[in-house]
Amino acid sequence: EVMRKLIPTHVVFNGKVGSLTGKNAMTAKVGETVMIVHSQANRDTRPHLIGGHGDYVWETGKFINPPQKDLETWFIRGGSAGAALYT
Repeated sequence: EVMRKLIPTHVVFNGKVGSLTGKNAMTAKVGETVMIVHSQANRDTRPHLIGGHGDYVWETGKFINPPQKDLETWFIRGGSAGAALYT
């Protein structure tokens, strides 16, 4: 039934549940810059990292376009991808 109605039981990061918590947590040191690439196959999403704003955000994933700056939440359309640099 879940497959027929396309109702997910989990929304995951890096292909599995729990990939960002506990011993699997991604870490960065204060002052370090990280790039986050986010894609979504079939639904709109709004990545929101608690504790900061994206220094540079490419919501449409087009690096040829100028990035938006200081976004707390960014919008990724279903079937699209985006990227953000956080320091």
